[in-house]
Amino acid sequence: MTVAFEVFGRPAPQGSKTLMRGRMVESSKYLPAWRKAVAEAALAEQAETGWFCEGPVHVLIYFTVEKPKTVKRKHPTVPPDIDKLARSVLDSCSGVFYNDDAQVVKLIVSKRYGENPGAAIEIASYND
Repeated sequence: MTVAFEVFGRPAPQGSKTLMRGRMVESSKYLPAWRKAVAEAALAEQAETGWFCEGPVHVLIYFTVEKPKTVKRKHPTVPPDIDKLARSVLDSCSGVFYNDDAQVVKLIVSKRYGENPGAAIEIASYND
């Protein structure tokens, strides 16, 4: 079985840290709101489907980020890094669709420019 859902809002990376007043903190101020949006959408989908996997999972994530008005390039080849965007989603789905993101054995991720920022997420049990 597969679950698929969308999350709307500004995708934020997880994993980048900065040192502030002797403490390491996430460098993205948008991360808490993004993680909350992903968790809420995941919980709503889980409540509707009841889907949970104890074994390996396959995850597809398609991120949409806003294109700045002055940018001419076709693809978002600047931060946030795609792997750190994926980390925020995978961690937010832990405990909802799977026990730990270590269960993810296949991951396909892309980011593109678009008018409605967010992510389309699909998670399936992985069968070789």
